[in-house]
Amino acid sequence: MSAYNKIGFLGSSVGGMSTTIGTGHNKRNFGIGDYVRQLDAAGIPAAIACNDGNGGIMDAINLILNGSKVPHVLGYRIVKPDDKPVEHYSVPDYMLHPGEAAQKHFNLLKPVIERKVDLPKYREHLWWFPVNEIRAKRAVDEATGKKEPQFNDMNAWDWMGEFCYEFALLANQEGYKVAMPQANSGEPKIKELDDVAMDAWKQPGMKKFLQLCAKRPQQVCVGLHEYSWEVSDDMGGILAGYPTKVGRFQYLFRACDEMGIARPNIIFGEWGWKHDRTPPPEVGIRHIRQVAEIYARHPQILGAFIWYLGPYNNSSRINNDTVRLLEPVTRKTLEWRFPDPQPNGSLDIPTQAKPKDADNKPIVVTGKHHSETTEVKAVWGTVNSQYGLNLRSEPATDGGESTVKIMLENGTRLKILNTVADRNPAMNRQWYEVEAAGETGYVSTDFVLAEKMPPKQETKEETRKITRSRALETGMNINPDAPHSDPVATGLLRGMDWVRLVFKIDDRQPAEARNLNSAFAQYDPIVEAYRDQGVKTLFVINQETRQPFHTNPNWREPHHWSAYCQHLAGTVGQIAAHYRSFGSGIAYQLWNEGDKQYDPNQTEVDQIPSVFLTPQAMAELVQKVAAAIRHSSPDALIVFNGMAETTEKIIHYWQTCQSALNGSWPVDALAIHPYTFVATEAGAPFDWANKRNFLKDALARYQAVFPDMPIWITEMGVAVDNRDKEAVSTDHAYREIAKYIKDVYRQVNAEHAAQVPVLIWFAWSDNMRNAGMVKSDGTPKPHLFEAFQQIRDRTIL
Repeated sequence: MSAYNKIGFLGSSVGGMSTTIGTGHNKRNFGIGDYVRQLDAAGIPAAIACNDGNGGIMDAINLILNGSKVPHVLGYRIVKPDDKPVEHYSVPDYMLHPGEAAQKHFNLLKPVIERKVDLPKYREHLWWFPVNEIRAKRAVDEATGKKEPQFNDMNAWDWMGEFCYEFALLANQEGYKVAMPQANSGEPKIKELDDVAMDAWKQPGMKKFLQLCAKRPQQVCVGLHEYSWEVSDDMGGILAGYPTKVGRFQYLFRACDEMGIARPNIIFGEWGWKHDRTPPPEVGIRHIRQVAEIYARHPQILGAFIWYLGPYNNSSRINNDTVRLLEPVTRKTLEWRFPDPQPNGSLDIPTQAKPKDADNKPIVVTGKHHSETTEVKAVWGTVNSQYGLNLRSEPATDGGESTVKIMLENGTRLKILNTVADRNPAMNRQWYEVEAAGETGYVSTDFVLAEKMPPKQETKEETRKITRSRALETGMNINPDAPHSDPVATGLLRGMDWVRLVFKIDDRQPAEARNLNSAFAQYDPIVEAYRDQGVKTLFVINQETRQPFHTNPNWREPHHWSAYCQHLAGTVGQIAAHYRSFGSGIAYQLWNEGDKQYDPNQTEVDQIPSVFLTPQAMAELVQKVAAAIRHSSPDALIVFNGMAETTEKIIHYWQTCQSALNGSWPVDALAIHPYTFVATEAGAPFDWANKRNFLKDALARYQAVFPDMPIWITEMGVAVDNRDKEAVSTDHAYREIAKYIKDVYRQVNAEHAAQVPVLIWFAWSDNMRNAGMVKSDGTPKPHLFEAFQQIRDRTIL
């Protein structure tokens, strides 16, 4: 079943809860009850919570009592009893033992909530929010330096975990469901600030509570708030600072994954932009869809409630703003559908790439001395805003569009020159002065992931070391299914940029059933281990990902082909969603040597590495699969096929395919496999120089016809079948191939890196068509292994 929008509304006992829609004789009021009833009729859960009242809640409960089976998500919180504000109805007594505080708080709230909504009668349908915006850390008095008092000087989040655990036990014992602790947006911090260097969610008391959530998912769940604190798109809108404000729940999920605890259910007791305003409906709906799509990936997210159908700070503005969202949210919730969620949805938590030793290989400028630091190191940052970031001519926003120089896309690399205050003293905001995309200007620090400024060093008089940014990215083809063909455990590929392998779900003659989850179980540890080594992954998507021809011999006929492409796109969309958090650290190559006609004397099943597709068939596959990847993982790179024919045939194939795609490539790069092509005559192995296949000539032709498309070389090497193995297995052959590989990498790096940003060698072991750096038993080949090390370490580049 498809996922739906899970963002609904939070009301109060005095909110308007309705708005007028339509004109003329069609003019009518649209209320919270309309929202509930229309979603119920469509079988879609409504998300409704209320402070002190029961608007919307009773609409849903009456439907349930009258036979509705729709699992509406309903929440309730006491703000004040009998119209008399009492502060501690929202927060517990921090000076008591957590267990005693839980008992005291339960005894205080239970009679009030039973009187207000007759909770005992409806408790199986309602989630109770016993506390709200609690203490996530202990504040420090600036004058005395002392922390807020807490029982036994406990860490605040540790104490809160114990409190939630004890309160949940008391509530569950009497049949109540609880969602707590309803921490404020942006809390808890990733690292707790009570002098304990531990992920807040891993504090002992909180871990205990999370384990209870895992055991009782229908009775106990985590309650949080998510606000962006920004309304304007210019400042990031609902995803401002994502995922440190909206999206922060992912840090909880990551902690649970690391602790081996099932991800808890979550209810966002408050959700929105600011406490006193929402954007106009047309903007609000767009923002809601952005987050609804993220939440839909996670079945553990039960619901979120937009703040607020009620007055705030003696003003009705937020109520008036929110009622205008009632009808469009209802209408769009009925329309929107999102992909089926995986049991554990992918996370978008940003990770800082680990620097590789090879990245900072210093080029020593000899014979010159400078009164400078020992090593020059730039300070860089990355745009962290899904909708881009304005580069302005001034450090302020009050100039509006007139000060916007360009829009920087998400992920754009920035060179940070300085940090300055906002030009307007009333604005408590910092700006970076940066260089980016050939321009200099100012960007808000809120939307930049910046590296730490290097410490100043004493001036020395000695040889200057300059770090040159790398141009050509290197890589290796591996095969985890073949012996000694994936060196992930040894770390030998650390220093390279890419590994390339096929994502296999359907095998030729599978010995046992295999599905997407079993494939993830195989590939996840590989991808994660290479990521930790600073190496990215290029997955090949082909007939081994989804294999059609055992069950349908006519699979490439137009009608069947369209169905196959759609099926493959659905699968790859799920794969991309699973690895979404890796961003551009995962790339996808669509098909492998699909331009190469197979030998008609061999069956298609035996031609697994290369299944021919017409350009028109390839265009349909690429269009559908690329769209699925873009939807599921926008930052992932997409590479077209891996062309294996002669130069002119490749150009004709590309042109025909591009025409079938209406002239627009939905990919980031094209790819070639230029076997037998050489860099220079001197570097050619065996008799290959006589063939006059020079790589630079082919690249020049591609550049002339496709000047704007990067060309990746995703396979290159000396690969032979077993009948010719002996010819490439002598010491002389190893010397020849080692000379060849170094010659190719040198030339591409020196002359073609702007056109060819990536060169991935084929292959790691002789179990991959006898093309390895190591023999079939994993033993390094003389000369060849040394050549590999020189390329990996970039000593010859």
